[in-house]
Amino acid sequence: MKLNFVKMNPAGNTTLFILEPIPHKFHGVIAQNLMKPEYLSADQVGFIEKPRSGRAVARLQMMGDEFCGNAARALAVLLTKRGYDKIHPGGTPNNRAQPWTRVPLEVSGYRGILEASVSRVKAGYWAEIAMPAPGRVREMGLTLNKKRETAIIVELPGITHVVLNSLPPSRTIFQDVIRQIDPGAALGLMFYEPGKKLMTPLVAVRKSGTLVWEGSCASGTVALAAAQAYKTGRDIKGLNVRQPGGVITVDLEYSAGKPGAARIRGPVEFVAEGTVCLPAQGGDQEKFAALKENSD
Repeated sequence: MKLNFVKMNPAGNTTLFILEPIPHKFHGVIAQNLMKPEYLSADQVGFIEKPRSGRAVARLQMMGDEFCGNAARALAVLLTKRGYDKIHPGGTPNNRAQPWTRVPLEVSGYRGILEASVSRVKAGYWAEIAMPAPGRVREMGLTLNKKRETAIIVELPGITHVVLNSLPPSRTIFQDVIRQIDPGAALGLMFYEPGKKLMTPLVAVRKSGTLVWEGSCASGTVALAAAQAYKTGRDIKGLNVRQPGGVITVDLEYSAGKPGAARIRGPVEFVAEGTVCLPAQGGDQEKFAALKENSD
């Protein structure tokens, strides 16, 4: 089974895009294989689809129906580079001097259209995107490593994040968390070390059955900003969140005890593009291989 792909790097959150239409029921098993080191070794996989609304350039369908801001930023760069229709040249967001391009997108896990802004920079591309406002933010006591700890739970469309301060990153803690929280479509643990100003994301996606230490996490960055706003009662402006694969900058409005509009920004790089060959391995993947062979 051959698939055409592009691999991109939005601030270390390596993302594979599959360029041909694929039935949703095959997304999870295909993503599981593509993410393996022996294949294309990435944090996540997104499938590019036709938008449902005429106001969007494309639809990004993530591997487990989750929402991903970094993948959306990367797709906006890919579409800009390839000159897709309905991409609109704009002015200068945040009063910056370089020209930019506005890219309206649909993204799984979010109802509506999000607009990304893309600019060409010396090292590659810079992309921003308006993020969905977090929903409920709350403190919650959790038993982690047999100790009672306080976490901040931030609910976003398509994913729930657990922000943990000053705890060492651990898969064992993840197992403790999922025994106490229903993860829904996707669950992220954001291990934040205030002294180092470093956030380490661990993200699980139910449908694809994946648990990944990500290079960076856009929605997790928004969750960290929401957690800090929750504690301070103030807007977050220009918070640079250092992560294993890079830095994402976030702004978040906070008013009347609730988080509001959020926006993230950071670099995006092209890594590779080409064709990947996946063997049929039984079940749904084998059925898809036959289906694709008959349609080629």
